[in-house]
Amino acid sequence: MSSLFANLSAVLLVFCGFAAISLTIKRHYADIHGRGEAGPQLSRYLTVGGWIALAVSLTIFIALEQFGNGLMLWCGTLTASGWILVLMLNYTTRQVIPAAGISLVLALLVGIGALFMR
Repeated sequence: MSSLFANLSAVLLVFCGFAAISLTIKRHYADIHGRGEAGPQLSRYLTVGGWIALAVSLTIFIALEQFGNGLMLWCGTLTASGWILVLMLNYTTRQVIPAAGISLVLALLVGIGALFMR
């Protein structure tokens, strides 16, 4: 059961990481906020935070499933999360930030729950 929660936490982190990295792109930032682009400091924070979220999710998958299977699951999760984010950016642009925030909070809660279930 804790493996299921850890996997869910990793999936949510992938989505959150992709959302953070996508906000560094001028067009996506302008679509969501209605103006310009993220400042250089915010852009750096979003990029670093997004990559950290992706690295942590990769670490979770590899820790749970060995290297080969973990890498394969991570690539599949990257693909699925990427498609979900693309669809959200096209059809429900303003919902990307709340969805990313909710996924980050849920990832932390589910991850903490997975640690306590061991």
